[in-house]
Amino acid sequence: MTRIAILILVALIAVFLTLSVENVGPNEVALIGSGPDVKELPVGINIVMPFRGIRRFKLNQTHRLHGDRSLEVRTRAGKTARIEMDVELDLVRDRVRDLDRDYGEMIFEKIVKPTLRVELTAALSEEVDPAAAIGRLGGEIAERTNGKLEPIGIGVSSVVLTGIFEGKALSYDLETHDGVKLFILGLDGYDWIIMDRVAESVDLANMKRVRREGAWGNLQSIEPLVSPLIWTTMVTGVTPDIHGITDFLIRDALTGEDIPVTSSMRRVPAVWNMTSLTDLRCGFIGWFASFPAEDVNGFIVSDRFGYHMFDPSWREGKKRSPQEGLAFPGDLYGEIEPLTVEVGDPGSDLSRYIRGPVDAHKGAGDGPDAPPAHGPPDPESSLRQIISAYRTYENVMKKLYPVYRPDLFGVYFEFTDSVCHLFMRFMRPAMDGVSPEDESP
Repeated sequence: MTRIAILILVALIAVFLTLSVENVGPNEVALIGSGPDVKELPVGINIVMPFRGIRRFKLNQTHRLHGDRSLEVRTRAGKTARIEMDVELDLVRDRVRDLDRDYGEMIFEKIVKPTLRVELTAALSEEVDPAAAIGRLGGEIAERTNGKLEPIGIGVSSVVLTGIFEGKALSYDLETHDGVKLFILGLDGYDWIIMDRVAESVDLANMKRVRREGAWGNLQSIEPLVSPLIWTTMVTGVTPDIHGITDFLIRDALTGEDIPVTSSMRRVPAVWNMTSLTDLRCGFIGWFASFPAEDVNGFIVSDRFGYHMFDPSWREGKKRSPQEGLAFPGDLYGEIEPLTVEVGDPGSDLSRYIRGPVDAHKGAGDGPDAPPAHGPPDPESSLRQIISAYRTYENVMKKLYPVYRPDLFGVYFEFTDSVCHLFMRFMRPAMDGVSPEDESP
């Protein structure tokens, strides 16, 4: 009997020695198991089986990002900035299981740090002298980051910036070849299927040659299909949550009116900034969100130079926005201003585009397919303005490209997209509500 008791005692001791004793504090969450079998250990002493993989999450955390742990971001000027900071977080106890499922024990590294980097980039892009604003920026970044992370159970209670160290401009290792140049022709909303249908009755020899002698195909875009967002993504190489251009309009803090998005809203360098840090010359015309024109090694004619449907100056009947910022270098404006095709000029004549008498359809835009409130009251006036912008940028392109011959050249035309929005419903087979006499031949 004594021998049996001894054996039982030895067995109990062996089991006890293989168990793990875990003490869970009141300011942490300890999880054990995986998948649907995850369990939270209660506060206090817990005896668990070994090798169960306990994961601990402090509800109140302090992260010091100094030295090698500091964050490196890129400014709009193309420079790098190393940011040292102290960050305090508060995790919501009831959301820790979800955070563990999505990020494991790498919550700070996988979601907090990337969000901080985005908000830091946004904040620094708005400062002329970031180092001078170091005391104020911490609170702004904490508020921005908290707004994004709080819905998933992460509270950012404090961000204290302790150092901002700006580096030199980024060095872009670009391989160049004498005589090799890049020409970007941007046609908004261009569709190969529509092109084929139009080509049945109109000679589109140049576009046919592009497709015959070059590479072509359908490009996958990003959502939402908002032009400034997409065309800014093209010239920055980053997504809208990083470059900051997310819509057509912003609210002007001084006037309170909605105005088109501007280049000053962009948080990261565009390709024209990057090439300007090298010996390459660039030239861009009419690119979305390029006003005010930036200082580059070459020239920029901004998207406010020609007619712009969202520019309040045009809606009020003015010629265009003020001259400052319309083009770079500044004296370029006087050279290209005579090339403007105004809405009423012969260059915007409609007779080659409309069957029957011109101006016969004024007021026809009162139905459900009427132009948006920011546009003119009838489709013919809309078409005049579209042609005005197209002819203006075409004239500027034909004048400046042969003179400057930049290594990188880009021109953006909106007319393909605007015409489809206004008149696609008339194309055979016409959409509902279009009379037979208005259907295109």
